[in-house]
Amino acid sequence: MMESKHKKITKLSILIIIPILLINLFNQMIIKLANRKSVLPTKDGMYYDWRFGKLFYTCEGEGSPILLIHELSSYGSSIEFHELIHQLSKKHTVYALDLLGCGRSEKPAITYTAYLYVQMINDFIKDVIKSTTDVMVSGKSSSIVMMACCTEESYYHNIMLINPENVSKGNRIPNSKHKLLKYLLECHTIGTLIYLMVHTKEGMMYKARQIFSSRHEHLAHRYAPYFYEAAHLSGSNAKYLHASLKAHYVDTNFIHAIKNVNNSIYMVLSDNEPDYMNTIEQYQVLNPAIEASVIDDSYHFPHLDQPKEILSICDILF
Repeated sequence: MMESKHKKITKLSILIIIPILLINLFNQMIIKLANRKSVLPTKDGMYYDWRFGKLFYTCEGEGSPILLIHELSSYGSSIEFHELIHQLSKKHTVYALDLLGCGRSEKPAITYTAYLYVQMINDFIKDVIKSTTDVMVSGKSSSIVMMACCTEESYYHNIMLINPENVSKGNRIPNSKHKLLKYLLECHTIGTLIYLMVHTKEGMMYKARQIFSSRHEHLAHRYAPYFYEAAHLSGSNAKYLHASLKAHYVDTNFIHAIKNVNNSIYMVLSDNEPDYMNTIEQYQVLNPAIEASVIDDSYHFPHLDQPKEILSICDILF
């Protein structure tokens, strides 16, 4: 009887262990295949050795500095500003940064928060740029830059917010369900599998089509491979930022920052961005000094689908 019980335990263990091993093998194969093309350029890049991980960045041109900060997402990188860098570098020293956990920067297995990124951006300006800088920032990263500017106002000059996050989204606080979700998404085997299922080639093409719409299908096909590779660099560690984003650990109330920033703030919104007029109103009610303009026939990344319009604003603001 004891022997029969031992055999049952052995069979059960095999039934559990073999699927886990197969899933891990599948995960490793997908990650390896995702990184084989190396479409994200690294040749002219440098690394800033920050205390939580190395940050990839490029530096081009001469003149007053501009720091470009991409949207905070698991598939994000500074490739987002590809259409602007060459032209801006004719008059400025252009720094394009991959945020921690994104693109070609390191992706440590940590909890990512808005305050982590506030420290990171301010340290980068202090240690690398070493002077007051203009900033162009996209999407969800806008709230982080506003908070960073509020804490170290002397580091910043003019700031351009491209399709910044709606103020109401910053009030989301992780609850017990979010904490459980984060734990699941960070699990070595299941969490990695979920991450890879979300960030498939098809998933990244779908995301690119959401960003650019059917009117800019060529841009979706061009940038989806960049999104796909950025989401898989550093292997399974890429899932930690995704987990923090989904569980709202990066969300924060930045109303205080909007109210108290004294720098010149200029908002650029796309006419196809959801609820864009309400976003403009929210920011200007909190800080009437903030200026804004709307770009027609544009979507979430106007700096990619309407780069000339963004550059014309840059000529005035920077």
